[in-house]
Amino acid sequence: MAKWRSAVRRIRDGQPIAAAHTNLPVEDLESRTSYLRDLLENYLAGRALCHDDAPLTDAAFIGCQVYWSDEDNAYAPALAVYSSPGGITTPASTAWLRGTVISKSGNTGRVVFFGYVDGIDISGALDDVVAAGPWYLSAVTPGHLTSVKPALDIPAVYLRSASQFWVQPLAKNGFGGTAYYTADAFVNSLTPTAPLRAVSCDTGAAATKGGLALSLDDYIENVLSPETVGFAAGLGTTVKDVSRTTKEIGPNVAAARGTGLISIVGSGSPVTIDELVYQTGALTVGASTANAVREGVADLVALTDVGEASYNDLLYYVMPQSRASSLRGRISLPRLSAPDPATLTLRFLLIGHVNGVAPDIAFSYRIIPYSTELANLPTEDTGPELLDPGVTFQAYQALMVSTAPIVVDPGDLVFFTLSRAVDAYAGDVGIMNIRWEMLLTS
Repeated sequence: MAKWRSAVRRIRDGQPIAAAHTNLPVEDLESRTSYLRDLLENYLAGRALCHDDAPLTDAAFIGCQVYWSDEDNAYAPALAVYSSPGGITTPASTAWLRGTVISKSGNTGRVVFFGYVDGIDISGALDDVVAAGPWYLSAVTPGHLTSVKPALDIPAVYLRSASQFWVQPLAKNGFGGTAYYTADAFVNSLTPTAPLRAVSCDTGAAATKGGLALSLDDYIENVLSPETVGFAAGLGTTVKDVSRTTKEIGPNVAAARGTGLISIVGSGSPVTIDELVYQTGALTVGASTANAVREGVADLVALTDVGEASYNDLLYYVMPQSRASSLRGRISLPRLSAPDPATLTLRFLLIGHVNGVAPDIAFSYRIIPYSTELANLPTEDTGPELLDPGVTFQAYQALMVSTAPIVVDPGDLVFFTLSRAVDAYAGDVGIMNIRWEMLLTS
């Protein structure tokens, strides 16, 4: 904008006849005329109340929403933020919006306080898609505008377009005022009614201000207490469901079934649900002292054409590919504190020497029951069954193969045989470990 000359310089007697001297009055008059024209055009275009040659900080820009910064002694980008000391909401100094920057040169410019502006593009200050209507001071980006009300909703401009707008800071529906800054605009105290209870988020004690949490714990505890559901009266009922503040009362237990080491006997008629039998009525619950699982390592009794091998200093037995071989073992199951009833599973850790489809390994067994009386010994094995690993061996990689569960009793003596015939697998099969697991069945 042109500068205003307070006086027109005149040509004095004795000055040389030169343009530098004769043009001085013309230049001063031209500057004053240009200043008056710029001022008139600005007022005609803006139809607004303005602060011309206003001091601006470096961060200010065209369209910037500004407040007066005492620290910078200039207008600076505003931001709609606040604090709540002692539960009282207080806007920050940056939230005291003063106006909109519509021109800037260096660190001075023109700030519109109030009125209509036409022909100044402020799209660089808009955080959302341009839309006609009220826009508010941003709580996120200093100096910017948002079409969505922030927590501290400070109306700043009313857009017709990105270059046509009304400036109306601190206005509410077109009326001046500072209603948005009062503590009444925010929740600063909360006193709930029963059954809700307000407690401090920091201490857990009853409170009405600050960070609060709403609790129903006392009510729920009262709802579920024995005195409220008939326990003291021996009615045998309890709370089955709670929905909001309504409780449903019914029998203590509708039906129950024991699993594992737990057995349940009921005085009522059993009911079957999904093929499982449940006990009803007065229930008697018992617990077995037996362990649910026992495990151990098998003893080797005999080897037929079974060799020895090692891999990286790991020693193990091998069933060769070139001839039939077998391995016979024995397992003495525990008698005291053993699972009962139970099943027995044997697990063999195998290792193939070459890549290829794993061969079938035959497994058979016979059981000698525990007895303190004379008893006949079994003469034939049960089986054999084929243990098919179902995978392709990778050379010198271990593979665990398990038998199907075998029904056993505590104290049983189990003999088993593992055998391999001459087959298509082109390598030896190693046996690195033989373990057994005795598992309680319900």
